[in-house]
Amino acid sequence: MMTADRPERRGGSPRRLWRTALAAALLVVLAGVVWFGSHAVRSDLPRTLTIYCFSGLRPVMEREILPAFREDWAERTGGRVEFITAYAGSGTITDRIVKRFPAEVAILASEMDAYRLVENGAVPGPVWRREPRHGVIGRSPMVILTRPGNPKGIEGFGDLGRPGIALVQPDPLTSGAGEWALLALWAAAVGGGGGEEAAVDLFRAVRRNTAVPAPNAPEARALFAAGEGDALITYESEALLAARDSAAVEIIRPAPTVVAEAVAIALDKNVSPPQRDLARGFLSFLRGARAQSIFAAAGFRAADEERNAGNPAFAAVEGAVGLDDLGGPESARKRILGEAWEKSASPPER
Repeated sequence: MMTADRPERRGGSPRRLWRTALAAALLVVLAGVVWFGSHAVRSDLPRTLTIYCFSGLRPVMEREILPAFREDWAERTGGRVEFITAYAGSGTITDRIVKRFPAEVAILASEMDAYRLVENGAVPGPVWRREPRHGVIGRSPMVILTRPGNPKGIEGFGDLGRPGIALVQPDPLTSGAGEWALLALWAAAVGGGGGEEAAVDLFRAVRRNTAVPAPNAPEARALFAAGEGDALITYESEALLAARDSAAVEIIRPAPTVVAEAVAIALDKNVSPPQRDLARGFLSFLRGARAQSIFAAAGFRAADEERNAGNPAFAAVEGAVGLDDLGGPESARKRILGEAWEKSASPPER
């Protein structure tokens, strides 16, 4: 007996459909558990902040500032933070950032280097000027280190061009201290009534007297401590370190003098949106009471003047000269560090 074929069941049985739906639901739940679990593990990992900083701040940054911020961040957010750091002369740090090295925060020895970042498109404009104190986190007047008893009779920056004086100097092409040293020499010559040509002549004499160049302020200090040279123009903070470590130095505080100012900048092009709170938090910490007190105790004058009273090593600064007194950071870099310094490399016109 012939029978008709049964029609095909395209959707399967109700039981099979129910099992398929249940399996799909379980997969969704399992995927959610895996995602949330891995997300929880990820958020428990430390976040990393990349900081490029001029060499003079390396000891206080590594020993005190970074550990203090790590502690502060944990207290405020419950999160952990680690650091990738690079230290070099401020000019070298600036060059690296211009070449697109991935710094998220830059701590530079001067606004002159900061404006170079603007010129090269690394930052969109003088963003640091929108910050309290125009982004300045600390100051250090320029001083002169000599041998004990000051055997060369050096009283001011203008004396460093005299014959018979051997200098150890940071290179102004790589070092913020080298830049500030030139500004101190310029201010001494022009402020003394000699005019710009007198400043160029002093630059020439200092070039002749520079026995040993150094890439940054700490290396210049190390060379001087090892017995090189008769004198060194450097930050007060470096001079205090030298005097602490050795009795074979004496600090001369010329008046007037140039006061170096360090600035901290967030490099927003390198800061991803999830990192912005961390970068901004670090800048705020540098300007805050805790970091400012740390800087002052370490010999680097706080931008917050009230914090400096507790360090008896800080003498009064007479006749302080700043970048604005020299025409502003852009003008000082182009006219003094550029044109005048380059001109001093050639013999005087007759």
